[in-house]
Amino acid sequence: AEKSGKNAYFTSTLGKFFTELGMNLVQEYVQKDLLHQQKRRAQKDKSAAVMHAIMSLQKNLDDSREQNEMFHFELRKCKFCSFRTESRIVMQHHMETPHMKNFIYRCNFCEYETKIPQEVLFHMDSVHGVKGKLERAPYFHQCPQCPFEDNGKGKR
Repeated sequence: AEKSGKNAYFTSTLGKFFTELGMNLVQEYVQKDLLHQQKRRAQKDKSAAVMHAIMSLQKNLDDSREQNEMFHFELRKCKFCSFRTESRIVMQHHMETPHMKNFIYRCNFCEYETKIPQEVLFHMDSVHGVKGKLERAPYFHQCPQCPFEDNGKGKR
């Protein structure tokens, strides 16, 4: 008999593969975190139990990394901001948004700069063949404690 709904996916071969893959990656992350905690603990407590826990966690982490090796990808970093991703496609999408510094828009593909946002979009399209998108310009005043934002230049 055929199983109904979404449960059929999780019992299928493909569903089991992705579930196991996700669990293996989560397990590796947790092991890395636990190892880090134990190493910090070892700075104060160098008992045999802590050292044994570190050795055991390190072996488990090494085994997990080896098992998951084919699912780790090089991290790509944006040269204009702190954005990072493993995906080439996600990075391409990120680069469609011109970066802005000190209210000057910069083309991500060359040295072109302008204060006028539509000009940088036109430049990216006509010179590089990239349909750019703009992000919202930052407010003059942003409260670090709450969501309040204001473009007013005067004191209140």
